[in-house]
Amino acid sequence: MSVLGISLKGNEEQQELARLIQEKRKHIIFCEGPAGSGKNFISIATALEMVLDKKYKKIIYTRNPVQLGESIGFLKGDAEEKNEPYMAPLRCTIESLVTKSADHLNAGNLLDKFEIMPLAFMRGINIADDTICIVDEAQNCSVATLNAIITRGCEYSKIIIIGSTRQIDDRHLARAPVCDFQRVIDALKDLPYVGYVQLKKPMRSPWCVEVDEILSALE
Repeated sequence: MSVLGISLKGNEEQQELARLIQEKRKHIIFCEGPAGSGKNFISIATALEMVLDKKYKKIIYTRNPVQLGESIGFLKGDAEEKNEPYMAPLRCTIESLVTKSADHLNAGNLLDKFEIMPLAFMRGINIADDTICIVDEAQNCSVATLNAIITRGCEYSKIIIIGSTRQIDDRHLARAPVCDFQRVIDALKDLPYVGYVQLKKPMRSPWCVEVDEILSALE
């Protein structure tokens, strides 16, 4: 199996994520996994392939802009400019897709397929039938926030919600015995129109995985 000319051979978890996203009957897909397991990469690649194949028209990309560590304080500019630093992961993923793909992709053309939507603005919109919505860093979202996003969907829209329970930056959510992201997964994953996959196999270096496991135990 391949996505955008990138082979997923040897990684059954990533194949399952791509399959669930492509499945017509699955309108909500949850993906949980540690850093470097390919959640963001596979979700974006598969969504882009579906848009390029004209199965969907556009992709809304949103993420909870919770900062890592200390706050950097006030950001100048309008709402779009303030949100730009939090969208860097999307640009990095697109650049990686272009590098890895054998399909001669163009980063600028791929970025044009996305509408970057601040999470705070999601409540006032509908996710249209021709739209895929990707919610990144969902481990930093509350039940209320995830509910507000999911209930924006129309009959044929697709919502992909990805996160890592090891990377909760919201201090309030981090103190809870079970984070809200996991609670929402547990509540919805058995519904027939919902898909769920957990990624475990790393895409990054083995030492990144080992460090993540050791330091996650200290938190």
